[in-house]
Amino acid sequence: MLSVLHRFGLEANLSLAQPDNVDITVLGRSGQTVTIDVKTVDGTREWLVDPFSPRKRHYVVIVAFSPEGANEILAPCAYIVGSEELRKFVTRRHLTIISLDALSQEFAALDAWQLILTEQAA
Repeated sequence: MLSVLHRFGLEANLSLAQPDNVDITVLGRSGQTVTIDVKTVDGTREWLVDPFSPRKRHYVVIVAFSPEGANEILAPCAYIVGSEELRKFVTRRHLTIISLDALSQEFAALDAWQLILTEQAA
């Protein structure tokens, strides 16, 4: 995650021991921060919803790794969704498990780096 954000020219840092599900902090051009909560799934196309904190300028990024034992090693995919939008989606549908395909369909979340790029530019 950090390497991708740096590749886009963003000033991003790990947020060690931060409360409220913040794994990465991105410094915006206006001095405001964008925060990211990184979740992972390994070898599955579904995310077991675990706690996250919905708020402005905060994103949930679900990193999906290919299954172990796959014939080829693939780079992980990132599904990027605003935390407030994700909370509404989960609450409205009473979800405990979310298909990554549903995230792509509902939010165009697959590799949606432009959400973070646009937010930090504001």
